[in-house]
Amino acid sequence: MRNSHLLPLGLAVILFAMLSSAAHGQDTEEARGEQVSPEVSGGASGQTAPPLGGDSNGYLANTLRRLAGTQGLSGAVPASPFEEHDLQTNERADLNVQVEGGVCYVAVAAGMPSVRELDLYVIDPFGQQRARDSTQDASPSARFCPLVSGTWKIQIHLFNGYGRVAAQVLRVSQAGS
Repeated sequence: MRNSHLLPLGLAVILFAMLSSAAHGQDTEEARGEQVSPEVSGGASGQTAPPLGGDSNGYLANTLRRLAGTQGLSGAVPASPFEEHDLQTNERADLNVQVEGGVCYVAVAAGMPSVRELDLYVIDPFGQQRARDSTQDASPSARFCPLVSGTWKIQIHLFNGYGRVAAQVLRVSQAGS
């Protein structure tokens, strides 16, 4: 069980949420420890967008927010949930995102300090790589503007290092604007 150390922490978080909610008289799915599905937008679905970096104030969420700010993406709308993964050298994680044709997106990723090089690849529905960032850093980003709507794959590949990584896709503009 690779992530067995996460179980006690998860239980502690649920217990804290339950006690905190009970103290405030709240009765929510999260307070009862029930699974709450994340809200997802993708342009085409029109659902409410999750916040950039999710609801987390952790290192990775804040790194993604900083990265978006330095790239002038502070007004971008998230088009996918904030996802975190534990990876070792040469492992990868895939994030599928529903995109809208004629709209531009930026995929951003970040790794913990133990991650030395993280690469990001954008794959279209036909398996063709359409964008990438393979610079030697731990915070890649890649812009892509699909012509038609569909499900695209964002691959984050930990090239050098180990640890927790995160990724999210942002809707930035209509193509051509």
